[in-house]
Amino acid sequence: MPGASFLDRLRSFVKEAFVRVVPRDIRSSLIRRQIRGEKREFIEYLQRIERDEEMNGILEYLPSATVLPYPYAWTETAPEYKVYRDGKGGPPYTILDGKRCYFSSEMTTLDVFWAAAGLNGMEQHPESPHLYLTSEFDVADDDIVVDCGAAEGNFGLSVIDRVKKLYLFEPEEKWLEPLRKTFEPWADKVEIVQKYISDTESDDAVTLDGFFMDKEQPTFLKMDLEGYERNALKGAENILRSSVRKAIVCTYHLVDDHEVLSEIMKANGFRVTTSNGYMYTRFDGKEPYLRRVLIRCVKQ
Repeated sequence: MPGASFLDRLRSFVKEAFVRVVPRDIRSSLIRRQIRGEKREFIEYLQRIERDEEMNGILEYLPSATVLPYPYAWTETAPEYKVYRDGKGGPPYTILDGKRCYFSSEMTTLDVFWAAAGLNGMEQHPESPHLYLTSEFDVADDDIVVDCGAAEGNFGLSVIDRVKKLYLFEPEEKWLEPLRKTFEPWADKVEIVQKYISDTESDDAVTLDGFFMDKEQPTFLKMDLEGYERNALKGAENILRSSVRKAIVCTYHLVDDHEVLSEIMKANGFRVTTSNGYMYTRFDGKEPYLRRVLIRCVKQ
């Protein structure tokens, strides 16, 4: 942590020591205490809104829940992931699908521990509403995949052995080196693009239509863009109509995302299905806080 103050170094040391020394049952107890207040607010919210049958089940389960934002019993058995480093002080990584997934060197071991638990232990749990791929909805060996909002690259890493080409769009500087290290074994078929995806072109943003104008056209899209999915789709109308066969689009960032993004994909000729379950989120500070998480789209 070059240039860090003594207090910063002390905090980092404490966080590192916490995950190494504190037993799992005690860590779980501290987590439960941390989310207790948020859980009370969640229960109060559910009690005052009109609920469907699934929401009634969530309300019944919540008093015993220890994990949010996925309010389901399966979260209690989600796996944890060990954190490793490349030598003393090297970049941190975890093992996902038998492959190294690197994280930012700015992250402590504890940061990576929680990130991996959230991303793969819960987000990609077989029963999670955030699960990208299923046995019925998967990539093909001739797919040209575009990961829009790659971050640490867990989605790309899960498909890299099974696709023809992978594009990773990630604008944040802190993820570039981890992505390079993670995908180094597949450098011949991976391209990392440090650009935002939008409906207009600029120095730091591209449209997918413009980017792929002189390249082999993509066939599979995954979009998790923190509320900018509709802008990205507007800038991808040509490829959506001509070459994309399947798409995953996250729908929980903005209050009307599920409706708006579903209609956009239907208008571009896709059959749209919604993943099972809800996610509790206050991403944009607007109700409803319990939202559908993603849509899986197949060209008709």
